[in-house]
Order: sequence, then structure tokens, then C-alpha cells
Amino acid sequence: MDNLIFLDMDGVLCTHKGAASVDEAGLMCYLDPVNVKLLERALRDFNAQIVLSSTWRLTRSLQDMKEVFKFSGAPRLAASFHSRWKTMDLGGSRGLEIERWLADEEDLDGNVYNYVIIDDTPDFLQYQQSRFVQCDIYDGFGFRQYMQTIKLLSNGKVGLA
Repeated sequence: MDNLIFLDMDGVLCTHKGAASVDEAGLMCYLDPVNVKLLERALRDFNAQIVLSSTWRLTRSLQDMKEVFKFSGAPRLAASFHSRWKTMDLGGSRGLEIERWLADEEDLDGNVYNYVIIDDTPDFLQYQQSRFVQCDIYDGFGFRQYMQTIKLLSNGKVGLA
């Protein structure tokens, strides 16, 4: 079973806290280094791959995203994109877009995925709520979200070490 992380950017890796720490006015220009390292650790420990579900997928190429992560000191993130690296824009909810991505991928290769959705907006289908890790735009992917993510990726078999 492959591990996937459906990843939003703003409110997850780009936060008000991160922007304020470097005197930046906007969220789009700075990735919070602590949030990035926590996500990198989860990717490493669970050999997970990223599928971008963020609106960033609409304006950036895969190469752009890899460069954003490399520039932010996150080489593991840059190297962890799934070959189908983004969800498609269906003009609806991210939940529907993730559902479609999973259905299309299963049709292609028959894989069954263990997945987590990391986002600041709870725009997901009812059955996806148990796989959803909610962040907030102020602090993003912090320690609590990291612990929830690794618990979901390990099917609930994780405690604090």
C-alpha cells in the first residue's frame, strides 16, 4: 500500500506566523521552515509521496514547485512528488478532485492508497473527513498536525516517542 499526502500550501506551509517572522506581508512568498521540516519528516518516515491539491497547482508547473521546495531547504519535498503530481481542477470541491484523482489512479495501476489530506479548509467529502488533517492559516502544519498525520499514515499505531 502506497502512502500519499494531498497537500495544500497556503495555511499549511505558508502561514501568517512564517510571513511575520521575516517581515513579509503576504503568505505566498515564504514557507515556514518548521512546518516544512515536520512534513519532510513524515514523508521520510512513511515513504510518502505528495500530490498537490493546492490552488498553486493551477499557476505553477512541477518544476516550479520543485524549485520552491529546494529554495526553501526542503530537498525531500522537492523529490517526493507522485508521477501524477497534482489533482485536476474540476471547478468544485477539493474533496471531489481528490476522489477523482484516486479513482483515475486506481484505474491506471490498481494501487490501493493510504492517504492523508493536509489543508486549512475542510472542503472534503464525508468519507474523507477521517483522513483530513486540518491546519490553520496562522500556524499551519504544526506539531499536532504532524502527530495526526503520522498516526493516519501508520494506521493509528503511533504514540509519542
